[in-house]
Amino acid sequence: MKVVYLKATNSKGYLKIGVEADNKTSAYYLSERVYHALSSPMRGDNLTRDTLSKIIDEDMRYRATRSALGSLSLCDSSKEALCSKLLKKGYNRKIAESVVNYMCSLGYIDEERQMEKLIVSFCENNNFGRQKIFAKLRAKGYPAGEISKKINSLLREGSIDFEKAKARLLGKYPPDLSSEEKRKILYKNGFTNV
Repeated sequence: MKVVYLKATNSKGYLKIGVEADNKTSAYYLSERVYHALSSPMRGDNLTRDTLSKIIDEDMRYRATRSALGSLSLCDSSKEALCSKLLKKGYNRKIAESVVNYMCSLGYIDEERQMEKLIVSFCENNNFGRQKIFAKLRAKGYPAGEISKKINSLLREGSIDFEKAKARLLGKYPPDLSSEEKRKILYKNGFTNV
């Protein structure tokens, strides 16, 4: 195994290193920090299996980070949901969790803020009750205990009002609905105490 080429990239602080192994050349992305930690191998230098393993790990971390940034640029995501997306793309759990923690450290994932926005939107725009909001957020990967705390906190603050949401929801239907029909509509939208 030897280094075939070394190039600068458009990604600040990263190099592209070509490695030939078993008559096949593969390209890997490597941070300059890791490159220097590996004694800065140059073109023609032989690599040990351990060094190649470190290069492959760093390349996977780089690609997973780019994938996570792409995913987060499209929409907010919980830690669990982002980790799941990375695992589905073939990254191992250790790298996926490392990248998710890195995204959190950068402030790209703020589950509390995301939950608050979603809860308010579901209550005010969709007229959902507590149970439907809870189910929607669980499906997005948010922790059950945190969802309950956030809903209770928003109720105390007055940011959401389930009674007003019920009234808005029922206001969309004819006023002569039977109480059974109203109960079904409310239950379907997450209101259990009707």
